[in-house]
Amino acid sequence: MGIKNRYFSENVNAVEERPLREAWGELQDSPNCESRVAVFDGTNFHHSLIKDDQLWTKSLLVPRLKELSAAIELKLKAMVEACPGIELHVLFDGACAHTNSTLACKEATQSSRQAQILVRNAEAYVKFKHFGTSRTTGEAYGMDTGVFRRLLIDVLSKLGDRHRVAQVHCVDRDADVGTVLYALHHKACMVVSGDSDFFVLFSGVVLPPGSMRLAEEGHMFCKALRLSDRLRLLGIQEQEELLIAAFLAGSDFHPAVLQGASWNDIGRHVQREPRRGRSWQAIVRDLDPSAEKEYSKAYLENFDVESYELRNGASSSTLSWSSQGALAIGITSMLPKGATPDAVSEL
Repeated sequence: MGIKNRYFSENVNAVEERPLREAWGELQDSPNCESRVAVFDGTNFHHSLIKDDQLWTKSLLVPRLKELSAAIELKLKAMVEACPGIELHVLFDGACAHTNSTLACKEATQSSRQAQILVRNAEAYVKFKHFGTSRTTGEAYGMDTGVFRRLLIDVLSKLGDRHRVAQVHCVDRDADVGTVLYALHHKACMVVSGDSDFFVLFSGVVLPPGSMRLAEEGHMFCKALRLSDRLRLLGIQEQEELLIAAFLAGSDFHPAVLQGASWNDIGRHVQREPRRGRSWQAIVRDLDPSAEKEYSKAYLENFDVESYELRNGASSSTLSWSSQGALAIGITSMLPKGATPDAVSEL
């Protein structure tokens, strides 16, 4: 297990499960809460639902579409009922152009994982045909993201007109930074994702979808992690220190700077690092051991949301951000309908 994943697991294990209604009420009462928007990492949400033991249907193999649609509606309806006034904004990965080899490799790895899941589906089907056995709980079954997105749009349309679905398009950037930029633009109070990058990137509450549990009476329970919860595990005080710690631990874009170090070791290292008025970005560059500072460059491109500028003329249906003078992130709306693909055509 990678160090980032271990940090994620330790965070989730350290937080007590509580009713989502209670967590939402506390969040809305917070002076820092400026909206009722919850932004979903759509791809991560898709994967979590496919693996959710509570949502298995009675089908022997891959669920039929109507069964999966009912399962999606069950979970989202429970969330809407637990969080009065919530606006669900679900963002999926869209078109990505990568001249960067690291990002291209990451995308290829994700495609390979999806292909492996589809192979397991075929093997399960053959097993069923020959031996009459059904699938086992806990296996992940593949489903095309486009099909899932279509089902999700239909479900959200039934739940009211305030919910949205969009796609994040990028050039030489990871889609996660686009999701965070969107969340910050809409002053979102919560990001729903099991991706550990959001523990670092987002200053609000992060809700891993795998922690969302439906009780028999229809109430939803969860583990909602505040920034203070994530900082406490490392013994640090500020999000900027967490961004430095994540650089030392390594990311999808560069190797670990402190090889073999535990999260406690990394936390102590960050605490000892003198600030002397330096920004966290300057500290990251100073800590970069690579000859051409390529580690910090790759990290900051995907973790420094302050370096992005919202482009003039952005509308409610199309948003785009530039970085270092070049268009890097574009977001287009799929729900509500009628959005024009301006942000994509420019990328």
